[in-house]
Amino acid sequence: ALNPKDQPYLDKLGKVSKGLSKVATWTGFITTSVSSWQSDSQTYPAMGNVEKGARAATSATASTVGGLAGAKAGAAAGAALGSFVGPVGTGVGAVAGGIIGGLAGGKAGAWFGDKTKGWVGETASGIWDKITN
Repeated sequence: ALNPKDQPYLDKLGKVSKGLSKVATWTGFITTSVSSWQSDSQTYPAMGNVEKGARAATSATASTVGGLAGAKAGAAAGAALGSFVGPVGTGVGAVAGGIIGGLAGGKAGAWFGDKTKGWVGETASGIWDKITN
């Protein structure tokens, strides 16, 4: 059983982990954007910056949203399954489900981003050309 005097420490740990989660999410978004930009720069040296930026934003957004959605769904499913074992099982199930769901969702989001970034990049580039010319 939980000792009531430990609650303030657990509350603080919850706040720290929530903050670290946000840092990790933004770090993933930024690294995915930079990776996409660099890959497009090497593979398509003639590609304009607007198209590269739109492609990078599409990849990063899809991967991040997929990861967040997967983590949330996975945590809920894991907590539900773990609840059959008891309170500790609920917590362990939520953490494990969140990790597994986040990884799966991130992969699914990355796949979707790869499938759509070409269209998004070309569309953004076409719009930019019409505005500037």
